[in-house]
Amino acid sequence: MTAAPMRLMAVLTVVFALAATAAEASASEFTFSKTGALAGAQVASQQFTTTIGSFECAKDKLSGSATQLKTTVQKLTVQFEKCVYFGVTLKATPAELELNTNGNVNILKAFQLEGTSCNMRFPAQSLAGAKYTNRAGKLEVSLALNGLKSSGTGALCTHPESNGAFAGSSLAELAGGTIEVI
Repeated sequence: MTAAPMRLMAVLTVVFALAATAAEASASEFTFSKTGALAGAQVASQQFTTTIGSFECAKDKLSGSATQLKTTVQKLTVQFEKCVYFGVTLKATPAELELNTNGNVNILKAFQLEGTSCNMRFPAQSLAGAKYTNRAGKLEVSLALNGLKSSGTGALCTHPESNGAFAGSSLAELAGGTIEVI
């Protein structure tokens, strides 16, 4: 190889290395001012939609722990409350979520909405549709998840579902600190 093509090859190698470094540096991260307990509550109504109808939860509570100052993945537990389906009150088991700054959401283990004539089970699964908005040291987590899988038992909800949806948003905060996505 002559000197010119070798120089071109060396320059291209440096350019690609810099581009890769810049791409890694520009990836969004959950950024915490300190480690500690996370908490929060919903901003807007939480709604599960299936082919047989919608389940609405009027309240939720978030909990979790910031164990690093920067990360692309954060685990949160969501306790849905005041859930109703066709006038039937449902009690929810906690939903354990893993949020990724790229918009992916992993439901880490199955959770349920349980009532006298309807029990809905949402299995562990991975979906896309998380968005994050910084709100004065707090973080609004908005979820618009499509393709939500579930199964139901009971008179009002006996069906398997593979194309359900979930929509809602909550405001997360770090006790005595700040949280944001940068």
